[in-house]
Amino acid sequence: PSPAPRRGSVIDPNALSRLRQLDGDGTFLAQVIELYRRDAPRQLAAIDDALAAGDAAALERAAHTLKGSAGELGAHRVHRLADRLTERARRRQIDGNAELVAELHTAHAEADRVLAALAGG
Repeated sequence: PSPAPRRGSVIDPNALSRLRQLDGDGTFLAQVIELYRRDAPRQLAAIDDALAAGDAAALERAAHTLKGSAGELGAHRVHRLADRLTERARRRQIDGNAELVAELHTAHAEADRVLAALAGG
């Protein structure tokens, strides 16, 4: 098992290190960061839309997609919150998710700031 992320770190440096080692020059890591930064806002918008529409299946899909990409980059808080939302949507629990979704938006904003700095802008 990989070591636990540093306490308080928004992005797990171990996950970044693993991605960086895949090609040695960091190109793959940069591509993964770019993909996350482009796709995550779309998934968050889909989550917002699904929640507003009461569409549990769409909510589950969008939250699950976000969970996967956040996990790959080591954005543990985003991953954990998206996982909770995925499970609630899987059980068709639509009501009571507004606070969880708000936390998810905040966690994503924090992760995005760190990733933007890593990507050089």
